[in-house]
Amino acid sequence: MKPAERRRAILDLLETHGEKSVEELARIFGVSQVTIRNDLADLEARGLVQRTYGGRYPFARSFSTPPSRKRSATASRPSGPLP
Repeated sequence: MKPAERRRAILDLLETHGEKSVEELARIFGVSQVTIRNDLADLEARGLVQRTYGGRYPFARSFSTPPSRKRSATASRPSGPLP
């Protein structure tokens, strides 16, 4: 699976199942945790996911204000193909 395809699949999975750990995503996609962290860093840089405390990456349709003592876990859906 190409990185762009995997990143799209990660977004789909997070939309369907909510938050997943890096370990869970690595197991699901059969890649290393480093690869998943790189994918998630790319998606986060694009504003598509936001990392939460503890390394989980939930998916939501819109951004919200994070609680004062916790990291937010929100994201927006991409409108076009990922490079």
